[in-house]
Amino acid sequence: MLGEQKVDPMSDLPGALGGLRPRALPDRYALVGYTRGDAPELELGDEPFACVLSDPFETTLIVRASVAEALPEPATLLADRRVILLEGQLDDDLVGFMAAVTAALADRGIWLLALGAATRDHLLVADDQLVEALDALEGLAGRSTLPT
Repeated sequence: MLGEQKVDPMSDLPGALGGLRPRALPDRYALVGYTRGDAPELELGDEPFACVLSDPFETTLIVRASVAEALPEPATLLADRRVILLEGQLDDDLVGFMAAVTAALADRGIWLLALGAATRDHLLVADDQLVEALDALEGLAGRSTLPT
């Protein structure tokens, strides 16, 4: 419309990064992979965090380690992961947020799997890299938790 200002989707990236509030969930998680059609059906509604990702080749479950231990033998297993919840909602049209987050973690050699939900993002990192990952994220927000 005439007179409307177009907002630059990059314009609030510094604000979004400054408001970054990462929170590590207390449990350890695992990525459990099954050939398409072989994954067990699970009721995950009471879980603090869980994800089921299906594609034409496989189904991957991201579940607490204690849940993974009770599952049938998977085709692949990647254990000792931690979930970082990025608290706070992000604007739908925000551009560059996940690129900045992944770059900060990659610069420190941190393994990462990023997952987006309807209103916030989640990161899986290796358990032994959790403290470093949290520090990198706090650094993006202008805070640091590790001594220099």
